[in-house]
Amino acid sequence: SADCCSYVELVASAKQVARWFVSHRWGEPMQLLLQCLLRHRLDRGLSESFAYWVCAFANNQWRAEADIGGDPELSPFRRAINKAEGTVTVLDGAADTFTRAWCSYEIFLSLTPRPGGGKHLYDVYTLGADGKAVGVTDGFIPSDTDHGSAAASKAERESAFPPGVL
Repeated sequence: SADCCSYVELVASAKQVARWFVSHRWGEPMQLLLQCLLRHRLDRGLSESFAYWVCAFANNQWRAEADIGGDPELSPFRRAINKAEGTVTVLDGAADTFTRAWCSYEIFLSLTPRPGGGKHLYDVYTLGADGKAVGVTDGFIPSDTDHGSAAASKAERESAFPPGVL
């Protein structure tokens, strides 16, 4: 029924195909998560209608235990990561994401080579000292290649990432 479904099932008018998996701890402020995902979308040149897979919204919280089951390899997390072109990890200032077992599992899966090959991108976003979202990206983003040296542009862009977080 409509009152026992995921948020995405409740509000989406069509099937949502998420190309990026979001790894985050549930305790960060929603504003931080949204700022980081907006910056990621802009950095990667993704459309406004682009869909991310965020467990809190994509999983049916009414039956989460049954969906996850006893085998993490069969979990919705694993299936979403396998289908995604990349994972974006969102960190709070204390990098608490790295202390969470599920987040560590998601990151492990994201960084493990895929069976049969294929690239899975891995980006990390947080807030810089100026309070603006900043990311370390896997490879270059479109704006890196707009002016001169892509490597120099990437290094300058990522220099705002707080070093103590990683």
